[in-house]
Amino acid sequence: GLGMDDSVEVTEWQNELLGCGSDPATCCYAWLCPCFAVGEVYTNAGLGHCCIGFMLFWCCRECHPCCVTARVRKKYNISGSCCGDCLAWYFCQPCQLTRELREVREVRDERGY
Repeated sequence: GLGMDDSVEVTEWQNELLGCGSDPATCCYAWLCPCFAVGEVYTNAGLGHCCIGFMLFWCCRECHPCCVTARVRKKYNISGSCCGDCLAWYFCQPCQLTRELREVREVRDERGY
């Protein structure tokens, strides 16, 4: 895959793609303020400053699966593929963004950041 560490167990997403109903506030945030939501994902995943995530989304949202989702999966050893990331993003962008946001928030909370 993307150079995942073989010594670390590969996991699945903790949140379902269509699990928006279990967290309506985050879902609404992803639907109504996607630039800010991507910025938060970018920062909480330790990928860089939130402004970079914001600008990546604003300027080139089509690249999100490759620029952000793949890096989140790599960082948290989540199984998947570029093709799967792209399909999820293109067919239900707010659902995928909600899943990513919930994932990075949960990891942040578990680690006490």
